[in-house]
This record gives sequence, C-alpha cells and structure tokens, in this order.
Amino acid sequence: MQRTVIAVSTNPDFEHAFAEVTDKIKNECSSPKLIMFFSEYNSFYMFATKLQEAFPNTVNIGSTSYINFSSAGYGHNSLAAMAINDGIEVGEGILFDISNFPMNYKRHIALALDKLSSFENTCCIEFCNSYTKGEELVLDTLNKYLSPKGIPCFGSSAGAELSEGSKSIVSLNGVCFQNTCVFVLIHNLNGKIGFVKENLYEKTTDKVFSATDVDVDNRIIYMLDNKPAADVLASALNVPLENLKDAIAENPLGRISKDKVFITEVSDIMPDGSIQLFARVFNHSKIAILNRGNINEIWNATKETAREQIAKSSFAVVVNCLARSIMFEKENLFSEFTDTLKNNYGNYIGVSGYGEQCNITHMNQTMILVLFE
Repeated sequence: MQRTVIAVSTNPDFEHAFAEVTDKIKNECSSPKLIMFFSEYNSFYMFATKLQEAFPNTVNIGSTSYINFSSAGYGHNSLAAMAINDGIEVGEGILFDISNFPMNYKRHIALALDKLSSFENTCCIEFCNSYTKGEELVLDTLNKYLSPKGIPCFGSSAGAELSEGSKSIVSLNGVCFQNTCVFVLIHNLNGKIGFVKENLYEKTTDKVFSATDVDVDNRIIYMLDNKPAADVLASALNVPLENLKDAIAENPLGRISKDKVFITEVSDIMPDGSIQLFARVFNHSKIAILNRGNINEIWNATKETAREQIAKSSFAVVVNCLARSIMFEKENLFSEFTDTLKNNYGNYIGVSGYGEQCNITHMNQTMILVLFE
C-alpha cells in the first residue's frame, strides 16, 4: 500500500468530482491518518462536509485555492486531495478571531501537541482566511508554543477567485470557518522534514530605502526616507504615479533582513501617497525594489537545496503564491512548474493563496516547499 495517495478531479459536476476523488482514496488508502484538500469557493463547503462523512476517523483539513495543483494534475474548478496512509502522527487544532486575538485559543495548540508521542521530525501546516490581516498574529501565537518544541511552521493564506468580493474558506474535520486558522501538527515517523523557500525576485539594484513612517497593524507605509512612499517608488522606477501599481507588480518590494529577502506585495496606492501592503513592515525596515531572476536557474537552485536536506522525499506539500501562479499561467510555464515538482519531489499537493507563512514570517510572491523523508 502506498504511503500517500493523490486524487484530483476536474469534473464540473460536484457530486461526480467528489466520487472520483473519494473512490481513488478508498481503493488505495482505506484508512488514512490525514487528508489535505483544496478546491474553489463554490464547491468547498460540500467537499469539506462530505469528506468528513466519508472518512470520519481521519483528520481532514482544507482551504480554498486559486488553482489546485498536484503530482496527479492541476486545474481550476477542481478538487485535489492528498491522503496520507501511514508513517505519521497528527494533532489538529483551530485558532479563532485571527484578526484580533488568536492567542485566546492557545489551549488548542496544547491539545494538539498532546496527541503526539514525540516532537522530533514534526512540523505545523496551517491555513488562514485571507483578507483578515491576521497572519502575523497567528504566527506569533503558534511559534510561541511550537518553537520551544523545535517545531517549524508553514502555511498559506487561503486562495480565491480573481473577482470583486471573492471569499476564502478554511475547514477542519468537516466544519468551515471565516476569520480562522486551522492547523495540523505532522510528526513524521519515517524520517526528517525539510523545507525550501523560493523567491523568483532578487535584490540586484541599489534601490533600497528605509521605512520611516509605518502603520504596522494596517500594513501601510507612509514614508520612505522621510518622503511619501509612492513618490519615492515612482521616481526610482521612472514611472508616473498612475502607472506605479503596474510597475510594482513587475518589480515587487522586498523586506531586507540581513542577507534574506522577504517579498511584500503592494495591495494599493493610496491618495495620500502611502502604500498598503499584503504583509507587515516595521519602522526602519529596509525596503528594496526587486528584479526578477532567471527562473530555470532558481528552480535548479531549489532542487539542489532540497536534495541537501532530503535526498529522496516520500511526499511534499507546496505553498505557491497566487501571483506566481498567475504569472506562470500567463507565460505558459505552469505545466513546466508542476512537472518540475513532480519529477523531483514525488507525490505532492499544492495550494495557491494570498500569502505564504514560514515560521514567524508572513510574505508574498514566494513558494514554500515542505519535504517529508
């Protein structure tokens, strides 16, 4: 029996799609320990509730995604699931009210930890509702209790369709939530857990500024080098203000922390010259305008880094930014992207959302690859 089963359906009929996925899981993995699944918004509630009915003794965790992709295929308006049959222990939990006080639910982390026999070779995978501005609060809460145990944390802000008023959902064990983080602790009994963070954009210019006036909670930069942020960026990119948002999409901003770059995508240019972001920036942070690197060289570097950590992975979970997914689609690279993952990391499932989380950092336009030996 395989350790993991990947099941995908692009059937437009929800009932048929669900049947195709669950039949494959039941035929190849009769009593899974964990099912991780992703779908678009309209069918998500049905998939979440029916998966729990079909596998009542399994931990089921899921999130909406802009596009579903896996080693078994990819597509919009689809259902993708990964069932893990053996070799793991799991402990699951929920943090509510993530835009304000997720710390109020810290007891749920302790209950999840109690379900594990060991914290060695263990990680946390979490999914948050997007548009909450709560990702950093979630990471602070999780890492306060997981970091002393040596447990790293990875996750995604749930994806959604590219339409006005689009919504995201997360679920745990058949129940769907808003303004919530659902998480699962995975203890790998068969080996190590490794991870790689991949940026396609690099700091290759001297366009680096200091954030001198910031609203941290609302993710707004008012001033860069004591000048209106939008004016500084427009001047550096040599574009008029009305074209700045398009220019920043091609050359996103990066928070510089020592030798690391964390991409922070601009969500809006405000009338007062401030810029609103999808991730927090702190006062006096160094902010750089980034340039895109060579995609094939970066993919090859990711392969090498992954092999250094785990020579041969058993399965993988991939968090890929929605903006990266859209770019790959526009440039006809999505098939190459998914083939690269399949050919190098074996069975995998991926989610495409509005933000990526790694330990204590929430970021954008990044891929997080989590590998299980």
